[in-house]
Amino acid sequence: MTFMGCRPEFCSCFVLSYTHYLLLMSRLQSEGGRPMAFPDVPGVVVPSPLGAADDAPVINAALASGASVVLLPAMTINCGSTLNIPYGVELRGAAFNAILWPGGTTQFPTALRFAAGVATCITMGTGSDNIPMALTNIHVTRAGTSAPPAGSIGVSVYGGYNVRLENVMVSRHAIGYSFKENVPAGAGISAKVSGLYSSAISDVHLLVDSWPELYINGGRLGQNGTEDLTCNAYIRVTGGAGSGAQGPNSLIVEQVQFNQGNVNAKPAHWIQFSSLVNTGSNALEYKFTDCHIEGVGTSFITSNSATDSITQLNIASCTFNQPEVPFFGLHANTTLNNCSITSCDIFTSLFRLAPTNQVNDLAVSNCRITPGETQLLFTGSSTVSFSDMSFGSNVRVGGSGVVNFSNPTFTAGSFVFGDPAYPRANKMSIVNYGAETSSIGIAINGVTTGIAYSLQTASWQFNGNRVDIAFRIGITNKGSQVGPVALTNLPVPFDLSYGGQGAGGGVLTLWENMSGLTSPVILSTQLSSGGAATQAGLWMSSATGRTAVTTSNLNPSVANPTRLFGTLSYTF
Repeated sequence: MTFMGCRPEFCSCFVLSYTHYLLLMSRLQSEGGRPMAFPDVPGVVVPSPLGAADDAPVINAALASGASVVLLPAMTINCGSTLNIPYGVELRGAAFNAILWPGGTTQFPTALRFAAGVATCITMGTGSDNIPMALTNIHVTRAGTSAPPAGSIGVSVYGGYNVRLENVMVSRHAIGYSFKENVPAGAGISAKVSGLYSSAISDVHLLVDSWPELYINGGRLGQNGTEDLTCNAYIRVTGGAGSGAQGPNSLIVEQVQFNQGNVNAKPAHWIQFSSLVNTGSNALEYKFTDCHIEGVGTSFITSNSATDSITQLNIASCTFNQPEVPFFGLHANTTLNNCSITSCDIFTSLFRLAPTNQVNDLAVSNCRITPGETQLLFTGSSTVSFSDMSFGSNVRVGGSGVVNFSNPTFTAGSFVFGDPAYPRANKMSIVNYGAETSSIGIAINGVTTGIAYSLQTASWQFNGNRVDIAFRIGITNKGSQVGPVALTNLPVPFDLSYGGQGAGGGVLTLWENMSGLTSPVILSTQLSSGGAATQAGLWMSSATGRTAVTTSNLNPSVANPTRLFGTLSYTF
């Protein structure tokens, strides 16, 4: 046989030819799973003998032998201490099965079963260099069914370059996987992961600590059944402090299922940004595509007080399926910078950007947010845009900053204006959204009691920061009140920066059964007697300026209603 691959000091892609691999496996299996040494395969070592109560010394000796690949057979191997994968070495199992069987049963083709008290089961690298390593086709678990020790780790990557993990499962650890850069030494950059699995984790499934360039394609964190444990998060991102920091950055995750099937044991969060300090580092770019996220107990995305910013968080084509928890749980100290959420289904109890300190360019597009409300309450000069959205409940916007909506639709609810908890945003624009309404009518001296209608219909449309209304009203009884007449129950309060008047105006394009008019009737926004910014007074010209249209100008009856048809536009 010949070993086909590249020199271990330059490459982690140590690959046997397929024919030689099958021959090697057949010889292992013919011995009933008892391994053998194969000196005729250069660069490949099979630890021997295996099957003792503690095979860690034998495997560590093989890992330190200078071989490029240490090959483990399809069996459960007991380890009483940590396995250390040196730089330039691959630890490879014969076959792989990503499941933790009920009760901790080890029915895996290749499994490493560590003693329950081992702090870190597998270490890759020592934080001293940037050289490739690899771990493939292996399940890393612990003996017994008790809770994992606090701080225990399944697989720890510390340093290295172009580190490769392929088809790896970890179970019964506090931390499933840890990727950590030795920041002062600059050791640790780039890891390519394909097929990442975990179960029964008590703290966090994946810890990214200052590591730059982590690419994950495929896998599942959490599993069906009852084996999973309550934990803090699927992913925790931390680090980035100090002038020598290189990460975390470029965390790229594709086609991963985040789902603990045990409904009584959920992670609190999907992503937990913890003590992520942007100063002096490159802590940015977190991209998630085609992922499914559920089984979350508190919020999908959270941060703590020591996280000053989250930069370039980009989420696309993902499904968030936990309608009883909010989407964001960010701390007020945390700023969002240049983030996007695109083509996602977000089933959440609340999509709320508050009390986040500042949002600098968040773009949400082509997403469905339901069944909870969307609530935006900003500080500073925040900028947020929503385009081609479907909302399943109310949208409330307030505070400072710039908020733009384009082509929104609602399956339930609508925009809510006038909520005192959400004072109007400095600059708000809504494009291509409107509705029909039957609530616009008239008030006489601020009172609507006794007024009866034969026709009451209107349509309205947002155009940027302006509302355009076309109304048709037929009045059969004006009630007993006397005084000025105003159009009331406007769909959106008008802009109060004009001192309560002058935010907009309109005209009656048709009127019938009115008398005493001295000119065509115009409309002008004005505060109601109760201070509400939702009415427009009716006015006509006179020799001294303008005069209010009053009840004396209205002559309605059931047979001959007073008709008021017109348009009104104003800023909001």
